[in-house]
Amino acid sequence: MAKGSIKPRSSKQIRHRPVVKPSTSKPEILSKEEREELKRLAECLPMVMQQKNDDPASIVFNAASYIDRLVSTITAKVKSGALPPEALQNIAPQVTVTRRPQKSQKVTRRRRS
Repeated sequence: MAKGSIKPRSSKQIRHRPVVKPSTSKPEILSKEEREELKRLAECLPMVMQQKNDDPASIVFNAASYIDRLVSTITAKVKSGALPPEALQNIAPQVTVTRRPQKSQKVTRRRRS
């Protein structure tokens, strides 16, 4: 190498910056009713779980965590004998089957010409 020339770095020495791409998705806009429901849901949570930010995902996650904690508490009380086993019947997940509405009219499809 000639004096004064720059020695090329090895591939291990080269640091690459992470590529930051702007988000291409549009943020979901909630309706007024949905924002009000989220606000009411956040108010139902214990103070420790209430956050100052109004992020809908955080509110729903905290509500789900709180419900899961309540179910665990009730299950533990039933197992210890403090609550009757019937207490679990009201909180067990219930599967609902929705039927497709019967079509009263025959649907005919037109062929494209």
